[in-house]
Amino acid sequence: MRGTRDRFKLRGLGALVLGLSLVAAACSDDGDDGGLTVAAANFPESNILAQIYGQALEAGDIDASVEENFGTRPALLDGLEDGSVDLAPEYVGALLNELEGPDTATSDLDESLELLESALAEVDLVGFEPSEAQDVDALAVTQETADELGIATYTDLAAVAGDLDFGGPAECAEFPACIPGLRDTYGIEFGNFVPLEAGPPIFDALNNGDIDVARVFSTDAAIAENEWVVLEDDQGLNPVQNVIPVGTDDADTEEIADILNEVSATLTTEELTELNRRVVSDREGPEGGAADWLEENDLS
Repeated sequence: MRGTRDRFKLRGLGALVLGLSLVAAACSDDGDDGGLTVAAANFPESNILAQIYGQALEAGDIDASVEENFGTRPALLDGLEDGSVDLAPEYVGALLNELEGPDTATSDLDESLELLESALAEVDLVGFEPSEAQDVDALAVTQETADELGIATYTDLAAVAGDLDFGGPAECAEFPACIPGLRDTYGIEFGNFVPLEAGPPIFDALNNGDIDVARVFSTDAAIAENEWVVLEDDQGLNPVQNVIPVGTDDADTEEIADILNEVSATLTTEELTELNRRVVSDREGPEGGAADWLEENDLS
């Protein structure tokens, strides 16, 4: 993202010469019809992304199937290693930390991609171009609070935080990228910390006025549903979490790369947040939401 796409072709598109015949041969061992298997982790956003990838490939005449809720990140990595999975949606920082250890990823996308390139090569996997879309730890306020206090960034928040109540998971008290990091990087000292279970309890507290600032993920469905303002982490406290397709050598063809890279170049954080709202809040299926998004962006 942001100028790194041309560089972050782990093998270089000119070297992506494996034919689809190899894909068919590799997948036939699993007893399926020989197409690519796109698998998702067991949460809605990953299912949406897997459906987007799978349907985009099908639209490009690549035989692909989608397996939703395949499992955890370690399970997906095992699937990629044993050939039962050919492609999966991932996140730059989270995957890098999984492969290289906690706190390896940084807020610098170029730096994190270089490290991820090396880590993926060591396990015979490839990464395609990352998306602008990020699912990253974030701070949200209501539109009313943002307007009243004139805040749009973490730096803005620092000047008024002493009068505000902050709600987040209990571990925020010690998590380096939460309260300690906010204090050390931005000088943010909240008037009060309210420990809450992640998800709906935090969302309800923000809507009810029980807290003024909420710890969220940047693509939470509740953000779009309630039209909250996500503050900009303008000094880079959190490591990057750009969405990135990751696959085996069998998925490493120029034709597949072109399709996936076009998806990545199109998807934004706001669009992914809206897709989450439709799937999580409106109970639409990931398959239908993905199909609509692809059609809206002329990718189907």
